Amino acid sequence: MKELAVILSLCSVGVLLTACAQKSEPTKKVESSSQVKHSSSSKSSRSSASSTTLDKKASESQSSTPWNADKDAQLQSFISSWQGKMGQSYTKYDGQNSLKASTGTTYPDIFSGNGVYMNNSRLSIGYSPTGEGPYDYNVVAIYNHDGTQPPLPNHITYLFAFHNGQPVALVDQSREGEVRVTETKNADVREAFQRIAGENTTTSSDEKEREPSFNELAVMTYAIGYGDGDINGAKVAADNGFLDLYYMQDSGRYGIGQGTSASTILLQQDGDKMKYWTKDTSGGRSTATARVVEHTVSIAELKSRYFSTAEQRATIEQIASKLKTGTSE
Repeated sequence: MKELAVILSLCSVGVLLTACAQKSEPTKKVESSSQVKHSSSSKSSRSSASSTTLDKKASESQSSTPWNADKDAQLQSFISSWQGKMGQSYTKYDGQNSLKASTGTTYPDIFSGNGVYMNNSRLSIGYSPTGEGPYDYNVVAIYNHDGTQPPLPNHITYLFAFHNGQPVALVDQSREGEVRVTETKNADVREAFQRIAGENTTTSSDEKEREPSFNELAVMTYAIGYGDGDINGAKVAADNGFLDLYYMQDSGRYGIGQGTSASTILLQQDGDKMKYWTKDTSGGRSTATARVVEHTVSIAELKSRYFSTAEQRATIEQIASKLKTGTSE
């Protein structure tokens, strides 16, 4: 009996020790694979949302300033096109390296150097690429042309600025002494800067991708068929009221030109292409005896050449709006 009691006692002790050991083992929390994926997805969503918010804030910040990279590119596109019409060549201030005119004046150094004057008063003027700054005239872009005709040296320098929040294009043609500016009298430059400065940079994609009207297609086709690809001839003719677009009932074609057979081409839209006809006056042929040659140009090419930027679209729209239209039997 004593031996049985000892054995039972030892068994009880073993059970107690096993229970204590099991109780002291720390419990580990194991996440399921679905919980891990959910956690990772939440972090990714928060990161994506944060990135989107930052992008939105950056976009809002850019559109809230008077001037930005998009508008600067539009102005540069205008100058590149316009300078050919003027027979001039302009160099742009790149924002880092001083722009020096042939007279010795350097921009924007002159702003804080000898100063700039208007109507005998020194201006508070400085370079500020956003159009916002501590000056009365915050300059956002500078373009200089050095003249080649006597008296030399001479130059034309445009200072595009914001004054009291409004765009103003100043011009400097000082040859010696103090630098004196005036507001430009060149209507093309003044109106282009005002239009670009006033554009909403958050233009909808629908507006950016709008399709040209038939009249606009006619203008672009005319630039290729009559102007050897140069749109300036059409613009000058339209500005002076010489560009006509008329429908010919007998042939179903349109004619666009400046009132003479030599300056007129015939055209017709054919699906996604424009057909146009010109007269071949090579070999000394007169317009009366010249043979008519048919050409084809895709609308996609016309849009690429003349309708792909806001500045180009504005130019084509302006020309088309001045067309004199009618019908010919």
